[in-house]
Parts: sequence; structure tokens; C-alpha cells
Amino acid sequence: MDDTRLLEEIQRTDAELKAVFDRELKAMERRMTDLEVRGNRPGYSLGMDSAGAETKAMASWLRGEQKSITPLSVTSDGLGVTARSDWSNRIFELVRETTPMRQVANVEITNRESWEGLVDTGQPDAAWVAETATRTETQASFLSRHKITPHELYAYPTTTLALLEDSEFIVEEWLQRKVAERFSRIENDAFVNGNGDGKPRGILSYARAPVSEWEWGSDPDEYIVPTLFTTGGLDSAEEIHIDDVFDVVDSLEAPFLNGARFLMNRATRNTLRKLKDSDGRYFYQLSLGERLPDTLLGYPVTLAEDLPGPGDGEPCILFGNFREAYTIVQRQGVTVQRDALTRPGFVRWYVRARTGGALTNPQAVRCLQIGSYVT
Repeated sequence: MDDTRLLEEIQRTDAELKAVFDRELKAMERRMTDLEVRGNRPGYSLGMDSAGAETKAMASWLRGEQKSITPLSVTSDGLGVTARSDWSNRIFELVRETTPMRQVANVEITNRESWEGLVDTGQPDAAWVAETATRTETQASFLSRHKITPHELYAYPTTTLALLEDSEFIVEEWLQRKVAERFSRIENDAFVNGNGDGKPRGILSYARAPVSEWEWGSDPDEYIVPTLFTTGGLDSAEEIHIDDVFDVVDSLEAPFLNGARFLMNRATRNTLRKLKDSDGRYFYQLSLGERLPDTLLGYPVTLAEDLPGPGDGEPCILFGNFREAYTIVQRQGVTVQRDALTRPGFVRWYVRARTGGALTNPQAVRCLQIGSYVT
């Protein structure tokens, strides 16, 4: 090959390499521009590396990337997909973080249609005996069974395909948060006030009687909450005397004091935090750290907004060891089923959980109710 042909060949090769380089450079610029545009969207995050497979797949699907739906599928029935892991667990975690009774009560997980626990309602008999005296059989039938049935709680949100396609925020995270908030509000009310009919039975749905008259009931559905009733004579129906709070604490048996805490709403807290001793010191102590609870008479305070505030005839304060007193039964976590076919142009999510709850040891809790006891 002469020098002229060799030079032409080299020049042609250089031109081809330059063309390839220019194409790759332009492609990279387009990708960088796209990432910059996405990163500037409100609420958008590029960091998906820590998310689970379901979260990544759902996020891709919500952006219209239909090819990404396969990794999300756990089961497929022609109506969409069922997500059981990352997406569902996130909702469940949010519910647990925002439901006070879940934080303080005993939580049991079951794979059966109901949960049965043994309740210790007494102690075996015992007696002193001489060396050669006759030993008679002592009573030991103090255990009873308590059956708690989980009930279904569900949400069925719907959104349009246009919202999913055009939204400038991550619809997935927004939906997780909204469903978790709804579940939490419903659970909070049920664990305090629920009547047990298709929902958990709340702790205030049980009858209340003075501590001096309290005794174990033979039927768990007829348990009675030991209660201290104010004797009346308050200057206002919204007043609480600190002596009554002392009595509530002192009435709880010593074995339950370790781990005991107060439950009250913000109106009750606002009343109690103003009370002082004779030296001007507040009985209610505010928390000194973000993760440390407020304390009253040395015991932690948990806010439960579904409890009544101070008022005539209202049971406004609960005190006790709630891990002993109240049991929450979880049949399973949260499942999510997506339906994009039955209503064209819309996407539905059927979110469900099965949860039960009941008072399991009334001896471990005390209630303060404003007003005298009326039989």
C-alpha cells in the first residue's frame, strides 16, 4: 500500500471513531439532562439504591415503565399484582410507629384464625404443715383461656392513570403514608373504644368498678377495669387533683409497677402539667430528649388522643403495665392488591390487615374517672 492510500485509510478510521465518540457523548449529555430534570421535581429522590425490589418496581410502574412490573409480581391473577414485602411492610411500620397502644401493649402474631392465651387469675393454695401431719390437696385451678379473634381492616384508594403519569411527586410514598395514617387513626379508636363487634375491643368498653370492689371475672368478655372515682367537690369538671393521681399509682400492685406508664390525651396533660407542689415544683416533668417520654410522678406518659379529656364522668387517665393488661393480635401484616383493569383509566389498591385486641389482665391497669361511682 502506498503512502497516499495509507493516509486516506487512517483519516477514514479517525472520522469513524470521532463519529462514534460524538454519538456516545450526546447520549451521555441527554441522560445527564434527564437526571437533572427529574432531580429538580418536588419530592423526587434519585436514591433508590436502598429500596427493595417491590419499591423499585412500583416506582418504575408509576412512571409508566410497564416492563418493570415483573419484579413486583409475587402472585398474578389477571387483575394486577399482589405486593407483600417492601411496599406492604412500609405501611405496617408506619402504623406501628403512630399507634400508641401498639407501642405499649403486648402484640402477638398468629397464623390461625384466632389467638388463645392463658390468663393467670390467681395463685395456687399453700399451707404450713407439721412433719407427720396429713397433706391435703390444694387448689390450683387459676388459669383460664382468653380467645381473641382478628378482624379485617381495609382501605381501597383509587387514582387516575393521568395522575400517575403526570404527577411531580412520588405517588407511591404519598399513598403509603395516607393509608398508614388512616389505619392508625382507626386502630387508635378501636383499641380504646372499640366494642368488639367486627373490630378489636377497646379498653374503655369494659365495665368499671371501684378498686376496693374489683375481683376477677370468670368470663374474659365481662372483665372489669379497677377504677378510682374522684369524690366530687371539684371547682370545675375539668379539674384534676394531684392527690387522685397519687392514689391511682399507689393502688397498682407492686409487681406491675415495673414497666407501668400513664395514658392520657393532650387536654388531660395540659391540666396536669400546671399542677405544682408546695415548693412550686411541677409534678409533670417535660422530656429532656427527643426519644425520652415526659414523666408524671416518675412514670412515662404516652399520649392517646382517643381517651376522653377531663370532664364529669369521664375516664381520662389510664395507668398500668399495658404489656400485661392489653393484648393486640396480628393475623398478618399488610397485603396490597393492585387492580388496573376493572375500571379503565383508574388504578385501585386494596390494602388490608387483620387485627384483634382485648383486655387480658385487668389487674395490671388502673383508671381515673372524674366523678363519684354510681351503681
